[in-house]
Amino acid sequence: MLTLNRRDKEICQEIIKNNFTLSQIQSYNEPEYSGWVSRRRRVSNIFVWELIWLATSGNYLLCFSQKKDSCHPIKIIYLPEAIIRRCSMKEECCVGHPFVLEIVPCLHFVREEKGLFPVKPHEVHFSFENVEDLCGTIAFLAKISARHVRTASITFGPPTRVNHRIHLRAARGKNDFGLELLPLPMREWLLRQGITCAEMAGNETTALNCATTLYEVQKQRGMLEDLPPISEEGVTEKRYEDKAGVPPFPLPSETEGGALEPLLTAGDPESLFSGWERLDGGSQGEVFKAVRVVDGRKVAIKRITVRGDHKVPQSLVKEMSLLKALHHPNIVTLYDCYRKGKHLFLAMELMDGGKLTDLLIPSEGEPVEFTEAQLATLIREVLRALRCLHNARCVHRDVKSDNVLLSSNGEVKLGDFGFATLLTSPGGMRRTLVGTPYWMAPEVAGGKAYNDKADVWSAGILFLEMCDGQPPLMGMNPMRALLTVSTGPPPVMRTANRWSSLCREFASFLLVKDPARRPSVDDALRHPFIVKKAEPTCRFVATILQRRK
Repeated sequence: MLTLNRRDKEICQEIIKNNFTLSQIQSYNEPEYSGWVSRRRRVSNIFVWELIWLATSGNYLLCFSQKKDSCHPIKIIYLPEAIIRRCSMKEECCVGHPFVLEIVPCLHFVREEKGLFPVKPHEVHFSFENVEDLCGTIAFLAKISARHVRTASITFGPPTRVNHRIHLRAARGKNDFGLELLPLPMREWLLRQGITCAEMAGNETTALNCATTLYEVQKQRGMLEDLPPISEEGVTEKRYEDKAGVPPFPLPSETEGGALEPLLTAGDPESLFSGWERLDGGSQGEVFKAVRVVDGRKVAIKRITVRGDHKVPQSLVKEMSLLKALHHPNIVTLYDCYRKGKHLFLAMELMDGGKLTDLLIPSEGEPVEFTEAQLATLIREVLRALRCLHNARCVHRDVKSDNVLLSSNGEVKLGDFGFATLLTSPGGMRRTLVGTPYWMAPEVAGGKAYNDKADVWSAGILFLEMCDGQPPLMGMNPMRALLTVSTGPPPVMRTANRWSSLCREFASFLLVKDPARRPSVDDALRHPFIVKKAEPTCRFVATILQRRK
């Protein structure tokens, strides 16, 4: 456990203040060290060498983005008990020289939006123009160690090899690094997606985060052609933002590993159900309509083939757990789960009206044009389902018309919970990137942390989809769509002239880019468009389905 002496505590308290600037650095060593160096910063899965101003103050090493008196430190490293190594002379980076210094501090502060915060010990790398600058810095740090023997026990280690993957150099004082400076595989991939230099300018970090988002989405969906050139390492970082209180439902924690056995019902599904009729199929399995023998109830059965080592995908266990725990009129009910051989069988409530998508983009006939009252009623039912999820501290993460299911009795329910997740860790934000690009919230598309407000954005895109017949960016290259969602203004109705000002205002109300200002589901349900326009029931759904037969 690192213990600061009295003087170092006082210095630390002073320099981590939000208003501390370069002009306020005090000299405790004579002289102090200062100079331009390049620090290695990770942007998505690409390393950027960014030129910074480095200065010492007593036993502290301070990093500034610019050499300006008003500049605040972006990183503070406490040198005592730090391990300092020179990179191997054999390590040739694509920045053109091997003069890299590695520091592993025991105490390390990094600036975030609200100030400087301590972070876990990890390697910090600085690159120098020549061997003289590198050796001079090491010699200076050695002098600090010798001068402050009791307070600055710095360990100087042997040369090490740093595992550099992809590097590029950023211009001094700029956060952007230009399409032309990206590694060739990433540059070529972005150009294939139609991303131009002009679109990248100033948005490089966002573009790389969008590429990482698309990489994870495509991998999860088994779409392995033309994947972004992203390393596997680092794409599964998770952070959470949670609400206070205990979930009202007994939902399983992700840390429990999602055990399958407690969710299974004994019996042979092929004997317990009769009259099997195939309704749909895809890469993950098939859906059948069947009749439960014991009581004659019609059900939908999802049959999933477990491949390879017969391990059940965690996303499927999660979906089963959620549907077993959540009971709500607007959420599809899961009756029972069975396992037979290499197959899993999920017996679910039959929504015989199909998907909402089938009304918006029918395989035959004209698409349905909803009235404003019908729009308000449909989106209200979806929002009620989301309210149930959010009250249970869950995020659906894939709200779209394909996952809104209808019945001939006039019911509207939310289904497909394979991407739903628990927000169970207090004080953080989730950062796993799943969903469908065209419905994704800006913070999800850009690889930022998010919470249940992401579902509200997706509900807003779903509302535009119902108004216009398709989501705003449908048909656009997915990478371009993600970048547009992340950097562009919120989408608007293409058929705005058809709808009232109250209807248009409701769409804008949901589609706020800043999640902190975006309304909650409860706020959306209290909006005048819902309160004044929505019908008491969804009987019109039954009428529409009957007419289309």
